[in-house]
Amino acid sequence: MAIEAISTALQSLHVATEFAKYFKTTDLNLEKAEQKMKVAELLSSLAELKMNLASVQEEAIEREKKISELKSMLELKGNMIWERPFYWRQVEGSNEKEGPFCSSCYDNRGKLIRLQKLNHAFWGCSVTECHFGADDPAFEDHSPPPQNALMNYDEFEY
Repeated sequence: MAIEAISTALQSLHVATEFAKYFKTTDLNLEKAEQKMKVAELLSSLAELKMNLASVQEEAIEREKKISELKSMLELKGNMIWERPFYWRQVEGSNEKEGPFCSSCYDNRGKLIRLQKLNHAFWGCSVTECHFGADDPAFEDHSPPPQNALMNYDEFEY
């Protein structure tokens, strides 16, 4: 769509340029009605150009936003540490880590939901209501998804 908008914008710019050249080389004896018509066409072409360039700018902003979101997701993924049955986030520039975070929320939705300590051995997620315990045999075989797994985060809402 951006290519179409740019193409249309360039065509409008060409028309406007041709009108400007026309006025530069034309006799001063033109009738006023013809002048008004040419000026109206010029203004119309310039307005169309302005709209098309605004559309291109809007698309560029949306793409930059998406790129920024993807970079953030990639950076977050690089800072996550899996220690069964929790995820932890490595604090940038230090050996410290934050968390723990719900593995179900992160694996399925890409969301970092901090777990709440329920007692001395168990943690709970307030979103999924999952319970995690370091000594819980139910989590013996729980492992994170493969690094190349693709997840669709848009279908989930909190």
